[in-house]
Amino acid sequence: MNSSTDKSQVFYTIVEAANKLGLDNRTVRLMCEQGKFKGAYRVEDNGDWRIPEENFITSKKNDEIAEITLQRIDKKNKQAGDIDEFNL
Repeated sequence: MNSSTDKSQVFYTIVEAANKLGLDNRTVRLMCEQGKFKGAYRVEDNGDWRIPEENFITSKKNDEIAEITLQRIDKKNKQAGDIDEFNL
């Protein structure tokens, strides 16, 4: 089955993959063009790339959970205020 027709598979856009990897969009686009991502393909309408989730260690769901957790930690840290660990 062609990757572009498999509706159950999860894909990342160039921007999503770049954010996930901490890379520039152009770098991820070049990686796609060089075949660095298994199953990546170009969308026929606009030429944008789609990168299968299987190329990454974590899933979009894992990333969402991690983001929520980090937001909770940030909120608790802000509530606690600035702490000077050298003046305890």
